[in-house]
Amino acid sequence: MVVFADHVSNLKPSPEGYQKAVNLLGLKPSKAIAIEDSQKGIKAARSAGLKVFAVKNLYYADLHDYSSADQVFSDVFVALEKVLLLIE
Repeated sequence: MVVFADHVSNLKPSPEGYQKAVNLLGLKPSKAIAIEDSQKGIKAARSAGLKVFAVKNLYYADLHDYSSADQVFSDVFVALEKVLLLIE
């Protein structure tokens, strides 16, 4: 599910985008996982009640605090593999 900035009134770190996405999917936030690469995104997803996997942004990794993510990955494909293992 992708919710774009023009679909919400408040941008990250507001949880509005994630709240809209889980509502559209008919999911409980606790059953959803966000994959994020920024502090604002992690905060938005966490505030919406989602599990958060952070993928370190190669260009800005030193500028972000990933400590509030549930897990941190250096590669988005490894994060996606973990998601697939969780839903099987």
